[in-house]
Amino acid sequence: LPDSWRYRLRIARQGIDIMKLGIDFNQFTYGKLRQAFRRVGFSRIIDRLDLAAPGRLSGGRKCLVLAGKRFRPFGQMLLSFSECTLFVCIK
Repeated sequence: LPDSWRYRLRIARQGIDIMKLGIDFNQFTYGKLRQAFRRVGFSRIIDRLDLAAPGRLSGGRKCLVLAGKRFRPFGQMLLSFSECTLFVCIK
């Protein structure tokens, strides 16, 4: 997202003090990290959606994971709002 959008979202979620404390020390996106991993030679890059087991989830989370796996642009949006960036990379 553009910085102005990210800042508005973070302020709405965490309050104005986040701007004084330092909003992002390292800002990574799944797309840019995936490109960097491919560039350094990883052949398989697995993200949180790939690792999620819908059978172990219930209700809304199960629906979101299934939708994210089936429609990748929606999945990328879900990943953008997850609490951490997680990959498993295989050379």
